Amino acid sequence: MDVKRILWHDGRPAHEVRSDKSNQMYLVKPSNDGFCFYDIKTDAGVLAKELSGKYTSAESAIKAVTKYLSQAPLSKTIRRDLNTKDREARATKNTDNKDKLQQGPNQ
Repeated sequence: MDVKRILWHDGRPAHEVRSDKSNQMYLVKPSNDGFCFYDIKTDAGVLAKELSGKYTSAESAIKAVTKYLSQAPLSKTIRRDLNTKDREARATKNTDNKDKLQQGPNQ
């Protein structure tokens, strides 16, 4: 889990939360309602219902995001990328084995 502190456009602190389980970036930012609440936004897609709502502190919002991401399964994109890497590794291993067989036992 990677939590990075940034400055929001009005000078107040915000936080970017990223995980190896998803390509999405979660943004914990100050709410625009004039009160000292925090919202969670994502850079793509719809925010999960478990994370919607207002939080009284940035720390509680970050804790909610990290708990959600720790329990979430790998996203489809991450699974696809991992499967592609595994498939490519097996393919290169198989071609290496075929090359050794074609060279013969004496070489």
